[in-house]
Amino acid sequence: MNFLKNAQKQKKKNCKKCNTNKILRELKIISPDETLDEIINNNKSISRFGDGEIYLIFGGKIGFQKFNKKLSKRLYDILQTNEKGLLIGMH
Repeated sequence: MNFLKNAQKQKKKNCKKCNTNKILRELKIISPDETLDEIINNNKSISRFGDGEIYLIFGGKIGFQKFNKKLSKRLYDILQTNEKGLLIGMH
């Protein structure tokens, strides 16, 4: 979860309104086996968030994508979703 620490640093520089601590508190981490069980047995989908998506949420930029407020909000909304058939994977 090193990328979350980096995101917190990025947030301090660029995004005063983001609530990093709220996101961290609400994470429910499951094992790879539990993830596969959810996908197979409960017909769930998975969306992967990596360093780039996290940086963009908290006001950063990545090599091919400048910070965009609308994209940042949309990624944040997806991360906060309560969609029953969706798992969010973080790498």
